[in-house]
Amino acid sequence: VKALRTHYNNMTYQAILTAVRTSLNLVKKRVCSRAGGGFLFLDRPFFEVDVQLSVPSVRLSPSLDDVQRAINRAAVAVLGCAKATLDWDDDSINNKEEIISKTFFDRLG
Repeated sequence: VKALRTHYNNMTYQAILTAVRTSLNLVKKRVCSRAGGGFLFLDRPFFEVDVQLSVPSVRLSPSLDDVQRAINRAAVAVLGCAKATLDWDDDSINNKEEIISKTFFDRLG
């Protein structure tokens, strides 16, 4: 039973790690601009930013702070799946009476 639990725990950790990395890389890919690339293979952006030129300044709509907040919320949402999944590691069980709740988020850092 211990070997099965360890195997399941490792497979779950690998799945969560892969999902988090892939999701954050996709966010980065769709947020960052890149030069080149064919127009047939463009991904839809998460949001659009309008640049308004009004002499003597330039104004972004939505603001850069709003864009940064949206990106941060997306990253927190991705990492939230690791915070919500309990780690069944042997170190998290003491005396079979006391269970310390550790999550996979603790191992990802």
